[in-house]
Amino acid sequence: MIELNWCTMIELNWCTMIELNWCTMIELNWCTMIELNWCTMIELNWCTMIELNWCTMIELNWCTMIELNWCTMIELNWCTMIELNWCTMIELNWCTMIELNWCTMIELNWCTTIELNWCTTIELNWCTMIELNWYTMIELNWCTMIELNSCTMIELNWCTMIELNWCTMIELNWCTMIELNWCTMIELNWCTMIELNWCTMIELNWCTMIELNWCTMIELNGAR
Repeated sequence: MIELNWCTMIELNWCTMIELNWCTMIELNWCTMIELNWCTMIELNWCTMIELNWCTMIELNWCTMIELNWCTMIELNWCTMIELNWCTMIELNWCTMIELNWCTMIELNWCTTIELNWCTTIELNWCTMIELNWYTMIELNWCTMIELNSCTMIELNWCTMIELNWCTMIELNWCTMIELNWCTMIELNWCTMIELNWCTMIELNWCTMIELNWCTMIELNGAR
């Protein structure tokens, strides 16, 4: 049942999530965020972050992160990012994002999410989660999210994000980040994170979730 259930959930659920849910988020929410918020963030915030934060992060932070891991990044890099980058982002970028981007996101994207997606999640998902715990959320909530929510999210949202937002981000921002930052991060940082962090998360976290969550689902579903 684990082989069939999860396989189907991955093939159907996530497929739908990628095709439907994210697609809409990309077309509506991210479009506006890309046009208004990200434009300003790219011009103001990211420019500064690329010139100051990322430059330093590439030269100092990532080197230190590779040598001393996230401890140094938290003490040095994030401290600087909070003092310099985030300060500016809060004063310039986030201010605009709150006034322009988030306003639109609340009116357009989140309104729909609150009315459709989250309303159902609050009425069905969370109510059930409180009454019956995560068992029902897995059986009812995730099932619906995979079939309805995630389907649209994948088809609509991600499609637009890839075509509009990510295209520009890949061509401009991510190009440099991929060539410099991400190249090293993928070779050194992510390699270790995948081998150590994700391996442990898969072996411990998912193992427990599969053993406990699915065991209950098997006991409840099978009982039916």
